[in-house]
Amino acid sequence: MKRIFYFILLLPFFTSAQDISADFLPGAVSIQDLQQNICPIDTTANAFYIDDFGYASLNTNDDGYNISYMRHAKIKMLNKKGFDEATIEIILKKSDTFKFEKISEIKAVTYYLENGVIQRAELKPTNIYKEELNKYTDRVKFTMPHLEDGCIIEYSYNIISPYIFNLSSWDFQESIPKTKSLFRAVIPGIFNYNASLKGTLKLSDQKATIISACFNDRGITCDCSDLRYTMLNIPAFKTEEYMTNPKNFISSVSFELMEVFLNGATRKFTKTWENIYQDLKADSEFFGQIKRGSDLFKTEIDSIKIVPEIDELSKAKSVYSLVKNWFNWNNVYGYGTENGVKKAYTTHTGNIGDINLALVAALQYAGIKTEPVLLSTRNNGLPVEIYPVITDFNYVIAKVNIDDNTYLLDATDKTLDFGLLPYQALNGKGRAISKDSTYWVNLIPVRKQRDLTQLDLKLKEDGKFYGVLKKYFYDYAAYDERKSIQKFATEEEFINNLDEKQPRLKINNYKINNLNSPSEILIEEFEIELDGFDNLNTGKLFLNPFILIKRQENPFKLVKRDYPVDFFTPTEEIYILNLEIPEKFNIINLPESVALKLPNDGGKYLFSASKNGNMLTISQNLSLKPIFQSNEYPYLKELMNKMILNNKVDLILERSK
Repeated sequence: MKRIFYFILLLPFFTSAQDISADFLPGAVSIQDLQQNICPIDTTANAFYIDDFGYASLNTNDDGYNISYMRHAKIKMLNKKGFDEATIEIILKKSDTFKFEKISEIKAVTYYLENGVIQRAELKPTNIYKEELNKYTDRVKFTMPHLEDGCIIEYSYNIISPYIFNLSSWDFQESIPKTKSLFRAVIPGIFNYNASLKGTLKLSDQKATIISACFNDRGITCDCSDLRYTMLNIPAFKTEEYMTNPKNFISSVSFELMEVFLNGATRKFTKTWENIYQDLKADSEFFGQIKRGSDLFKTEIDSIKIVPEIDELSKAKSVYSLVKNWFNWNNVYGYGTENGVKKAYTTHTGNIGDINLALVAALQYAGIKTEPVLLSTRNNGLPVEIYPVITDFNYVIAKVNIDDNTYLLDATDKTLDFGLLPYQALNGKGRAISKDSTYWVNLIPVRKQRDLTQLDLKLKEDGKFYGVLKKYFYDYAAYDERKSIQKFATEEEFINNLDEKQPRLKINNYKINNLNSPSEILIEEFEIELDGFDNLNTGKLFLNPFILIKRQENPFKLVKRDYPVDFFTPTEEIYILNLEIPEKFNIINLPESVALKLPNDGGKYLFSASKNGNMLTISQNLSLKPIFQSNEYPYLKELMNKMILNNKVDLILERSK
């Protein structure tokens, strides 16, 4: 990270915010504003936007066209819990050293009261930092000065962008409330943009007027559309567990360039999938790399192909394992290659495109019907399906077709089993690029997040439980657990961490099977002691049968959720407890069985308890589908509530008289 200093790089209409928005003037802060101690639209808020204004326009320069974008925001800090909003992060896109976004005219002031007088604390240029996040993205970051309860921060900045295809989008909704949000776009008549509104909130006002002769390009003059979008009293967007990228659901407006009219001709920017296919076919970083990579693993694949009576699936699995174990991912995204598959092969390192296009090439060389599939990761948001936007995609995987079965493959993670995708790739739909067509592919997995826990315990006279804990992990549950174990240098460190998380638990011995075999069930087996009771001579003992897996709280707390619940995959959790109790004790509150089923085959919760002699058996089964829509949320929330309440009930063991 480095400090950066900014010079003014502005067009005339940026000289004053008043030129752009007469109802939001810089520095318009009153004593009453500073004395305000509650958000007028949300009494629970720790901070809120008083005003948020954005302005975008298209302009000409020596290299063609660019977009000028300005943001001006004013935020009230009600208390210290809202101070996180005073750290401002601005993302800048770049393609290379010649094409990138420039930021300028950063102005930031904190207003506060001192002895009843309004004071100003200005941000110093030396406290503005710029860092490179990756090859395509930089971040500018600063924190407002002199923060205190009740202060107001105000900041503005300008960005000049060469990327005219996407006119600056605007988020009306953010993590804190806004009393007003206004976005204005001035678009010359030679540009035709498609404006898209997203989210559940409605605009308070929308205006479109014409500014005559506002744009001149090399002697061509045209009118401009002056578009204004206003939203008032905007609630905070409240995130909750199990959701995809919030930007898929936040109320916003975005613009995609459809066409440009110039010199009597029309240049279309909105393409068909046939256009995209032809572009990718000619792209040296995409289809060109598949051709170049066809012989990378020639020797190894030839030896696989001559194995007697090897079937297609076994062959595909062998090739997948070969490629996956050859490469290491460098944490760089992209559906095209970064340095080319041959260099990636030599260095054993590459980006997503390098590795997975090499996988496609290897499978095709082995005679397996394979196609690349473009997709957008969860952090990148959902791709537009109505018309193709190639910039929506930042990832590529391989789609294998064997008989009537389809397998989606990613060779960038050695922990993945054949047919599993990493969570980041489980995002709606991807676009398959075959030899003669393109089509959408559903990325929702069939394989589950499935685990089975079996706990066999015996309560002895010393008041402790002794026994064996066995845990079986399948498919995505096995993937998760392997990832968790790999965070530790050794298995012993992993076990010590379990001990620390469960202070009542002591692990005397352990065994982990198939840790480095992703295609096998991961099995953990522990010989354990569990602290129980200090004194068995008491009249009653209380025992929670879910002491090792008990959920403390429901992850779903919203009264209403306006976006889906996304568990990534189908879920199945099975828990079995076999408890042997001393003969001199009786269980006086054997829990009743529970059977709950969600609408639309959404899932079920089953619980049962039985006693045979001095042996108690308790079983619990939770099954859930991968995605729940907003109207299904109340049912899911209630099911989870009932399960958690059920898990909190203690068994009462009473000494026989």
